[in-house]
Amino acid sequence: MYYSKKICIFVSHLFGKYQQALCQGIITRAMEYGYLVDIFSSNEGENLGKYDLGEKSILRIPNFQEYSGIVFASNTYLLSGLKDMISKEIRSKSNCPVIEVSHKSDFFPRIALDNNSAIGDIVEHLIKVHKAKRICYLGNGQESIFSNARFDAYKQVMEEHDIKVSSRDYSNSDYSTESIKKALDSFLASDIKPDAIVCYNDRMALTLMRQLLIKGYKIPEDIMITGCDKLEEGQNLSPTLTTLTFPIYEMGNAAIEELVKGINGEPMAARTIVKAKPHYAGSCGCEPSSSVVPTLYVQKLVNHINNTELSMLADINMSSALQGITDIDKGMDMLEKYVGQLDNCKELYICLYNDWNSIHSNLKEISFYEEDDNLSEESRILKLAVRDGIRLQECSFSSKRTLPEYLNENGAPAYIYSPLYFNDREFGYIAIAYKFNKLSYSFDFLTWMRNVNSLLKSILDSNNFGILVNRLEDIYMKDSLTDLYSLQGFKRLADIKFKEAKLKKQRIAALAFNLDGLKNINRTLGHQEGNFAIKILGQGIRNALDKEAIGCRLGGDEFYILLPLKEEYEIHTISQKVQAYINNYNKLNTKNYTISFRMGFYIWEPSKAYDFEEIFNGAERAERAEKR
Repeated sequence: MYYSKKICIFVSHLFGKYQQALCQGIITRAMEYGYLVDIFSSNEGENLGKYDLGEKSILRIPNFQEYSGIVFASNTYLLSGLKDMISKEIRSKSNCPVIEVSHKSDFFPRIALDNNSAIGDIVEHLIKVHKAKRICYLGNGQESIFSNARFDAYKQVMEEHDIKVSSRDYSNSDYSTESIKKALDSFLASDIKPDAIVCYNDRMALTLMRQLLIKGYKIPEDIMITGCDKLEEGQNLSPTLTTLTFPIYEMGNAAIEELVKGINGEPMAARTIVKAKPHYAGSCGCEPSSSVVPTLYVQKLVNHINNTELSMLADINMSSALQGITDIDKGMDMLEKYVGQLDNCKELYICLYNDWNSIHSNLKEISFYEEDDNLSEESRILKLAVRDGIRLQECSFSSKRTLPEYLNENGAPAYIYSPLYFNDREFGYIAIAYKFNKLSYSFDFLTWMRNVNSLLKSILDSNNFGILVNRLEDIYMKDSLTDLYSLQGFKRLADIKFKEAKLKKQRIAALAFNLDGLKNINRTLGHQEGNFAIKILGQGIRNALDKEAIGCRLGGDEFYILLPLKEEYEIHTISQKVQAYINNYNKLNTKNYTISFRMGFYIWEPSKAYDFEEIFNGAERAERAEKR
């Protein structure tokens, strides 16, 4: 099915369960309305150092005019910097309805999860159903905003039932075992043992349950425990943990329902609240502990550990295979072999910006490297394309689209885009689609992308290094004034030419040139004018060289040419070309001197030994004879 209408999602840390459930709910409902979904995923705030700089390049990927609506999951961003940049970009570049997934929004209609008031429902349940009198609250001082909101819900219900909450009935800790143990000891220090302890979340509840068991308490017979967020671990214990379940998938559905209203011109609600729901289980006495089969969960954990080890080995293997690759085409060929590592991957595309391998300005300056500074931003390069295990042809496409149009016509209803970069160098992005539109964006994919980024950086560095080496070779091999070879460079190439000529039994002509009157020009007009005269003769010699000949400036007013000979008249052809260039210059020259030169030559026979000094001494003797 081809979807012509599109919406996009901005989300961070898509490998998280919350993010995946939210996006899955959005995709499913969007498909029902006939929308294609583009997900722009970043991973800012992961303590990546300068590597984190490129996350802002997520904003370079989309063309906001493509979308009928935008979902901005701002509550998934760890750092405010990128979140604020995205919000600003949406406001300035889009003209479609936007819904923000957040508890607070200054600019857009929002949808939020109320995961606090349902704590009050659990407290109500403990009081009415289980007749609890003393109920304590274990909060989290590191996440105080959310923890305090849940404490307020707990306290409100306690007060509604005329149950006084004293300072001994609540405590804030962190996630460490010692901190939670200390909070538990303070609860137990009272004359009246707690009937129940309501915890900020499941992670803290699980640690608390272990400490209670160590102290010899039974759950729920002695003390009831509840959590908040329904972790898998809590549902595979005996007793299973009473907690809150968050309808994240349903919140994604609701976001699309509101967004479609806006797309259709209907008013959108300023705020839509989706409420968490209590899940009553064994830790408060509502479910028999025998319903859990621990061995199944243990086996699942063992499989997870095994898969993690295999993933680490695969990452090491991929990193090693890409090491040392300096050619982009070979790199893409190698990456193709590793696409199969990505779980449930149906399509994968690597798109590069036209300037992905442009040379740094500092390197351009010292290397005199000439590069098109007006690289088009109108197009991008689809460098690697794999669909259903088949490699597709690379191509260029308009930057107004995230992918070539022909891919969308037969492609998946949902694509995830993640930026490729190294520090602040932006390479492009990866687009991935999963089979059956089931998001399988795992943390392993981040290491896969890291290897791609390292490959592109290695290729870029190799290119820069090559330019720098060429410049250093030029400095060593070339005369900076005339761009002919220096004597050192000329000797290196002459050695090769004479060896080849020896094998081919070919003669070589050595030509020596000398600029007339350089001392007089320097003395009367200055060295700058003398250098100008040297450059003119050097240009004449360069102009006369064919593809087999090489020329050099020894220094001062002396020049050499080495010419593999087929016919002896080629010597005179070279000389005539130099003379013609000089004659033409002198005709156009308005200076008060003319340029002239002398030339002598020596022909080396392949039957003789090769001696560079002797051969060019012979050419210089002939040049001096011409002077006499």
